[in-house]
Amino acid sequence: MAHPFRFLAVLFLASALAFAGGCASLTRRLTVQEFDAPATRDLVRRIADRNSDLRGFKGIGNLRLQRPEGRTTARAAWMGLYPDRLRFELMNAGQPMAKLAVDGRWFTLISHADDRFYKTESANPSLKRLVDVPVRAGDMIALLSGRIPLAPFHAADIRKDDDGQWVLVLKHWGRTVQRLYLDEARERVRAIERYSGHESFRYRAAIEDVRDVDGYAIPFRLRFTDEGGSGFSLSVDRYWPDADIDPSRFALRPVE
Repeated sequence: MAHPFRFLAVLFLASALAFAGGCASLTRRLTVQEFDAPATRDLVRRIADRNSDLRGFKGIGNLRLQRPEGRTTARAAWMGLYPDRLRFELMNAGQPMAKLAVDGRWFTLISHADDRFYKTESANPSLKRLVDVPVRAGDMIALLSGRIPLAPFHAADIRKDDDGQWVLVLKHWGRTVQRLYLDEARERVRAIERYSGHESFRYRAAIEDVRDVDGYAIPFRLRFTDEGGSGFSLSVDRYWPDADIDPSRFALRPVE
């Protein structure tokens, strides 16, 4: 029987190879032409400035994958440097299963399940083929640091949807590229939805159990789903903001 985590390594590699050519820059300048009201402009600025002083972070928790063949749970440890560096380590019963890293240029992966090493040039790899959800590393880094990733947009407005929820809608040349679901006070983002340039739904990320950690608002649970309900969740047990991390930690080598 194949090791239950072996597919994890293969899919991470497939994700990087399939999407390496079309990655956008992680650090984008927001080009805004129009807001429906001054309050909308102020809200977008507050969202963009959230946790702006937080760069390095570390965490441990659990990663749960929900796939058609069933659910898989792995122990996870991660570290990141905003905006473009991330390292994840997955463990089972205390034994390392896989390590992956993004350093702003390269995506690398070590699979301990089959003693294999992978490396491909990709600054912002997509995780679509891993979890059936096209979330990129840049969005994960932002969310893990307590930020809200924002798509480039030219217009923004606030409205209520059919369920009575406040929604901040971002549009790029007339097409919806992102929806941000707000609490009743319009102070906190509860979830985001990403859309392609053709307004096709890409994924939804629910931002839950937000706690104050040394003055930073950090989500202790993130849930990602696609239109069909497949996806993954990450729950946080411990979190260390303002971590001092050597950038070399994001360059994996076969000997690790």
